[in-house]
Amino acid sequence: MEKGVKIRRPGRSARSRNPQGEMAARVRELREALGFTQAKFARQLKVAQSRVYSWERGDDSPSDARL
Repeated sequence: MEKGVKIRRPGRSARSRNPQGEMAARVRELREALGFTQAKFARQLKVAQSRVYSWERGDDSPSDARL
């Protein structure tokens, strides 16, 4: 990933309410900050594009190894 990309961190209450949804928002925010499509982001992480879609919907979360 590129240096200098800043991701907004919401207050603690948002994280504690819905950590899965918070991760989804942060994944999408990072991807968009990098200017990547879901397909390009997936290629960079060596996962299927459907996996990125799933992360952004909050259906699943990336593993610690992917982060």
